[in-house]
Amino acid sequence: MNVIKGNRVPGGGQGGGIYMANEVNALIVQNLITGNKAAAGGGIYSFVGSSVIVNNTIADNDVATNGSGIYAFGSNGIQLTNNIIVANTGQSALYCDTTGALGARFNNIFSPFGPAYGGACSDRTGTDGNISADPLFIASTQGDYHLQQVSPSIDVGDNQAPNIPDTDIDGAPRIVDGDGDGTATIDMGVDEFPLPAGTTTPISTITSPKAGATVSTGTTVSITGLARDAGGGTVARVEVSVDGGASWNLATGTTAWSYDWTPATPGPATIKSRAVDDSGNVQDPPTEITVTVRTPVTIRVPSEQPTIQSAINAAAFGDTVLVAPGTYFEHIDFKGRAITLTSESGPQVTIIDGGNTDPVVSFISGEGRGSSLNGFTLQNGRGGIDNQGFPNGGGILIRESSPTITNNVITNNHACNGAGIGILSGSPVIQGNTITNNVSNLCSLGVGNGIGIQGTSFVEILDNIISNNGMVGVRSSGGGISMFGAGTLIIKRNIIKGNHVADGSGGGIFLSNRLETLIVQNLITGNQAGVGGGLSWTGALSQGFTLVNNTIADNDGAFIGSGIFADGFGVQTKLTNNIIVAKPAQSGLYCQAFSNQSPPIIRFNNIFSSGGMAYGGNCSNKTGMDGNISADPLFTNPTQGDFHLQQGSPSIDSGDNQAPNLPDTDIDGDPRILDGDGNGTAIIDMGVDEFLSPSLRSVLRMRASVICSGSIRRTAGICLLDTRKSP
Repeated sequence: MNVIKGNRVPGGGQGGGIYMANEVNALIVQNLITGNKAAAGGGIYSFVGSSVIVNNTIADNDVATNGSGIYAFGSNGIQLTNNIIVANTGQSALYCDTTGALGARFNNIFSPFGPAYGGACSDRTGTDGNISADPLFIASTQGDYHLQQVSPSIDVGDNQAPNIPDTDIDGAPRIVDGDGDGTATIDMGVDEFPLPAGTTTPISTITSPKAGATVSTGTTVSITGLARDAGGGTVARVEVSVDGGASWNLATGTTAWSYDWTPATPGPATIKSRAVDDSGNVQDPPTEITVTVRTPVTIRVPSEQPTIQSAINAAAFGDTVLVAPGTYFEHIDFKGRAITLTSESGPQVTIIDGGNTDPVVSFISGEGRGSSLNGFTLQNGRGGIDNQGFPNGGGILIRESSPTITNNVITNNHACNGAGIGILSGSPVIQGNTITNNVSNLCSLGVGNGIGIQGTSFVEILDNIISNNGMVGVRSSGGGISMFGAGTLIIKRNIIKGNHVADGSGGGIFLSNRLETLIVQNLITGNQAGVGGGLSWTGALSQGFTLVNNTIADNDGAFIGSGIFADGFGVQTKLTNNIIVAKPAQSGLYCQAFSNQSPPIIRFNNIFSSGGMAYGGNCSNKTGMDGNISADPLFTNPTQGDFHLQQGSPSIDSGDNQAPNLPDTDIDGDPRILDGDGNGTAIIDMGVDEFLSPSLRSVLRMRASVICSGSIRRTAGICLLDTRKSP
């Protein structure tokens, strides 16, 4: 029963709290392990061991790569029971390097905005008594890791687990009835919650917003919380007051509840909640918190503040910094502020120039989605040096932050990782940007010329044009996008074209390591690489790649794999409704190896090569099976960048309507699913385009023409919106 806190491992070391190596079989019971830091395994790092870990609280440990709570490398049978493992925001709580015999029963493994289970660890939530929820410590920021009365970790452990302690870390007895239901069940973690004697009334707690938070007038705030009855009954309702108790409103839900509030008056506001049970007992006193309501202001540059950075420094929660047209020679740091930085007139006339020294814009202070960057050209940035000595993020540097990046032009930037946008363990949304002419050439083998992602990250890349990144003759990986690390990557509705990595891997996209990736309805064309002209992955330890309705065509894989080069498959990869067309005489889909007997699931695709192999390497030819075909898809004019389907294309009405993750519209915004061949049955088309029959074409022609005239896709030289005339 130790308290292990605040320890640091310098450099790239492992195990901030505890390090075990060489088949150590330790018994680790009821330790509070918090606030430690390491490169891997912030709380515990285990290398090839079979340790037994029982009733520990492992929380708020920091990690540079993976495993905020525990990093298990080559587990020979680690057994986790009755633990609370809480990751730092955006990091993985439990990370497995390999698929070993790890046992997890009756644990609360949780990560806010990150994966509870990372790497090769399968998600155990909902099985064998495992949960994943905020354990509701009393005051973790003050070092108080006792459980609140409504904690989901109370009375949910396993009384029969071996090595259970007789008392908790305070010396209080275990096992007690902490929720008042008449049955004594051990709590998870180091603390056994004692229900106060004589407690019969229900209780509620407010989980969001946090006490002391700032909210904005005119913006809807979702007040959320939990409730529990302590008298053996059930919670009948929860009531919420936003005026200090003068009036009460019915919340939605009971044990987990919410109430939407749109504050109108600036100043302090007291939010209260009270639970009512099925016997009419009312919580008294109510739970309460105080927040500050403020009216956001707009700060104008340069009329009110001379520079963008000075305006950011003057801004507070919810404010907008509005920038007039001009060229601003600055390096911008959001400094953790939840504000919107936007231009008055768009990126064509509003430029931030980094002067080829540091990143143009930095998010390095834990910014969330409320920190927004919109409508600028960001140019001439140079990556910032990380703790390994590599320059990251030339245009935008994101480190352990999760901002919103929209409608920018990011161009002519340089770095080692992420010349356009470099992400080191973050969860940003990147949407509607043009990312072009960036080069990762500040080290011998750069990655992610357009967007480079490393560490544990959860990134959404949506509706962008990612083009002409990388440089002919400069070797790198991931001309458009690269992700090397763990986490989840969503890539939807992007145009990824004309990117170069010389003899490297992944002209359009390069993926490696332990990640789960969803790639839906992207046009990936004209990219060049040595291996995997369109897409390349190393996936032996991946959590699975899912590709749906993409068009991957005319990419150059000089050595192997014009369309896709797949080096290994961890959890089964799924390819559905895609069109993959190889450069003449090259292979469309090339498989290097299978791992764990998990070949990809290939259904309803058109994989075609003129004068070459549709399927190469270890990929068996699926043509004629499971809806797969291999035929010229009859693009309208691919040499001019028009990848719409001509009438009579074999890819029309040939997809699978039941495939998961189907888009509701095609890449032009036209509806899916349509009857493209006129046989009376609507079936989704393969690829990014849903063919419009002549009768539908006339209906949508005017709308499409209007959209196309202002579409960002036109600026890429590819207007995919359907402006074809009706006959």
